[in-house]
Amino acid sequence: MAKFFNDNAVYFSKAPIKDPTSYEDTVSRIRSHLTPTSTVLEVGGGTVTVALKLASSCTEILCTDIAENMIRIAEERAAAASVRNCKFQVADAANPPEGQFDVVLSLNVINVCEYPSAVMRVLRSRLKPGGIIVSKIHFAPNNWWQRFTLPVKQLLGKMPPIVHFLDFPLLVELHEKTGFDVIDQVEYKTTPHCLVIARKKEDSDV
Repeated sequence: MAKFFNDNAVYFSKAPIKDPTSYEDTVSRIRSHLTPTSTVLEVGGGTVTVALKLASSCTEILCTDIAENMIRIAEERAAAASVRNCKFQVADAANPPEGQFDVVLSLNVINVCEYPSAVMRVLRSRLKPGGIIVSKIHFAPNNWWQRFTLPVKQLLGKMPPIVHFLDFPLLVELHEKTGFDVIDQVEYKTTPHCLVIARKKEDSDV
């Protein structure tokens, strides 16, 4: 997995935002759960497009990614933008840095993890009591062509080696089964992708 994202780091850093309206809505929804004292962990943060927008709304963001090249570009971007409260670390979403955070961001990550449920439980363990997780995935509902061509794209290095075809209901269910109460959800139909915001349940045995 790291090889794919290292090889494509420059491409992802230059790729335009396909749906600016939905993107800004996502940022706004996340920001509404931040305070000036919030600490944030982002897994699979890539080149920190979202983190840089949120940095002024919290005390610190720890941005992680499995790919060293992604982290290098992210550090350069933060320095260019004079953002000083973003920290960076190479780490797998399945084994994020230890600590307790107010908010965890998992944007376009969980559907390319080998074991999504296990990753969700690990991310839950990194949240403070009552902490918030924000998850977003792109999905292709009933798109047989994407399913058919995926192995070819993976062979050519155009798609990650692991892709789960999660949809909106499955993403909601994944949160509910791994110890979260869903408090906000939205389906963006233009791209399409979906966003789930959930709160850590303290009485959950998962």
